[in-house]
Amino acid sequence: MQCRVCEHFCAIRPGEAGKCGVRRNFDGTLHLVVYGEAIAVPDYEMLDLPPTSQRALARAYEIGKQAGLHYVYVGNVMDEDRESTYCPRCGQKLIQRHWYSVRELWRERGVCPQCGHATAGVWSQSVVGC
Repeated sequence: MQCRVCEHFCAIRPGEAGKCGVRRNFDGTLHLVVYGEAIAVPDYEMLDLPPTSQRALARAYEIGKQAGLHYVYVGNVMDEDRESTYCPRCGQKLIQRHWYSVRELWRERGVCPQCGHATAGVWSQSVVGC
C-alpha cells in the first residue's frame, strides 16, 4: 500500500508501519494514528514534531477512500464518522465507533444488514442484535 499522507510516500507492507511510525497497514487497511498524544505512539523520539491535526487526519482519510481503500479509519481523536466501519457496497454503517465506545449495528457479524455484502475481517460466529 502506498501512503500519500506526508512527503515520504511510504510503501507500507501488511503488518508494517510507514517511516513516521503512525500510519500502519493492517491487511490492506490503512490505520492513521495521532502522534504526540500520550495514548498514541510514544513521542519520545518525535519531540520536535507537533501533534497530527484533525484536518490532516481527515485529509488522509479522504485520500485513502479516493484511492479505493474500503476500510479507512482515523484513531485517537473524536471523529465518529471516520472511526466507524461502513459497507463498501452500499455505505451502511456497520460498526459505530466513538472514542472508546464500539457498537455493532448488524444482525450477523461480517454481513451488511442492508445489502448482504460480506465485510472483510475476522468475526466470531455469534449473532448480535441491532
